[in-house]
Amino acid sequence: GQGYISEAALAVVAYARDVLGLQTLCGIVAPDNLASKRILEKAGMRPAGQKVIPGSDKQVDFYLSDRL
Repeated sequence: GQGYISEAALAVVAYARDVLGLQTLCGIVAPDNLASKRILEKAGMRPAGQKVIPGSDKQVDFYLSDRL
């Protein structure tokens, strides 16, 4: 509730862009985890459908960043 996770997510995005030179990031989250979905959206990611975890029948929500 103090914003630490949001800060960490933004730091990961900055590191991926500035140090690693990545252009796209993806995130996965359990469909019922609304707090984590908000964090991904705050970090600049958008919903991109659902995926099934390989070797499992569990579905997760898939998020993609726009250009970093």
